[in-house]
Amino acid sequence: MPDFPSTRISRRNALALAGAATAFSPRAFAADPAPRRGGTLTAVVELDARSLDPLYGNAPATDRRIFNLYAEPLVRQDVDTSIKPWLAESWEVEDGGKSVLFRLRRDVLFHDGTKFNGEAAKFNLDRLLNKDSPPPARQFVPDMVSVDLVDEYAIRVHMAQPAGAFLAMMSAEAGTMISPTALRERGEEFGRAPVGTGPFIVTARASNQVTAERNPHYWRMGADGKPLPYLDKVQLNINPNTAVRLIQMRSGAAQLTDPIGPKDFDQVTRDPNLTLLDARVGPVWYLNFNITKPPFDNIDLRKAVSLAIDRNVLVRAITNGKGTVLNGTVPPTGWAYDKDLHGHAFDPAQAKALYAKSGRRGPITFNIVQRDPDGQMAQIIQAMCKQAGIDIRIEVLERLSYMSKILHADYDLSMGRASILQMADPDVIFNTTYSRNATLNYMGFKDENIFALVDKARQELDRDRRRALYTQIQRSVQDQYLQSFLIWTPTQEVASRKLHDLRRDGTLVWLYDSIWLEA
Repeated sequence: MPDFPSTRISRRNALALAGAATAFSPRAFAADPAPRRGGTLTAVVELDARSLDPLYGNAPATDRRIFNLYAEPLVRQDVDTSIKPWLAESWEVEDGGKSVLFRLRRDVLFHDGTKFNGEAAKFNLDRLLNKDSPPPARQFVPDMVSVDLVDEYAIRVHMAQPAGAFLAMMSAEAGTMISPTALRERGEEFGRAPVGTGPFIVTARASNQVTAERNPHYWRMGADGKPLPYLDKVQLNINPNTAVRLIQMRSGAAQLTDPIGPKDFDQVTRDPNLTLLDARVGPVWYLNFNITKPPFDNIDLRKAVSLAIDRNVLVRAITNGKGTVLNGTVPPTGWAYDKDLHGHAFDPAQAKALYAKSGRRGPITFNIVQRDPDGQMAQIIQAMCKQAGIDIRIEVLERLSYMSKILHADYDLSMGRASILQMADPDVIFNTTYSRNATLNYMGFKDENIFALVDKARQELDRDRRRALYTQIQRSVQDQYLQSFLIWTPTQEVASRKLHDLRRDGTLVWLYDSIWLEA
């Protein structure tokens, strides 16, 4: 069936639907008391956002751990992937999916007191169409061509062709609304001091911390009939070290943290003050080969490295056997996953023969991000490659330094990790990684067949046909050894038992407005 809703969401039902989300309460097995107002939530997240301007983030979905504090999209994707009203209270899909009319809420203010209306919505979407300097989020809506102001509270978005992922993208970074007035006044500083419509107002931004205070004029109401949010303040601390994050949780210094891997589950379950929340998804790890220059412009060398790796060993070592070997870029939890797709095999004899055939001699630099468990995984891969005669030298970098090298193609081999979260739509992965203008094509490949398949999948409205196209793309990537997929591991978040009513959007990112803490 088409990804677009087949009928218009009426204004009469909008308020009920806007509150729809799935709540995860640490004490869901018991009757929760009434929400308590006040208090500060301290959460520890693994990754920082490059910019607090949602169009300029560098980690789709993951960055919304921060963005969801202060900014909101036109629509929300629920955890069942259905699209719900949010800043747009209704919409109509027109012209066979080539245009969408959004009717906007009338009672929303930006944090600076200016109105959210049609002009503001058009301003935000027009930013995506900047031909001179398109923001990174432009890649999520490549088919969007223009935006018309219909009236004070309605806009119409036009596309070059039907786009099956468009509404889902309006629930993510591309559809996120920020204050036009603040952006004009603050310029480049806006990326440190953003202004949105969300439940919290950013008051401080440091390299490893974001602090936000309650928005007293937020438009949504709580169960007590008063404006949300319940909390007075949220402080997000950024730390890539799982052990440090767990220490903060166990000490009571934090009440919520990013998902952890299976090896750390037991210490949480033994702590009576903490609980595990099933995040339902987990990260995928893979290798990127820089095929634009030696040594990995040689397919025999790419094959040699790929076939030298026993992924079942990685599953046992990294996930305590609870993960799975990855057969493509889509994790087992994604709707585009194809269980019949096969990844690269483990064949040490063939790996050794291909390495000899490649003619390569000397070390190969392997760049990884300084985070868990990438270091352990890299060491295991290094040891396996050594058995095939391949000399791998690991270079561990802080995330921004790693990204700088990758973006400038200044690397041989790198380890990638796709988000611990669920993407708004598979097109986020395929368009940003494998399309003609992909910003995440770190491999540097140019294959018109793959590009055409990505275009076709994005325009397809039938989900089954899209899934088949995505399988073709993954198979082609594997056959050319542009990437080599490793493992997927399930994860769980850690929360204090004093935390209640954590809700998530469709990518399973936290929503902060309904969270409250026991005294």
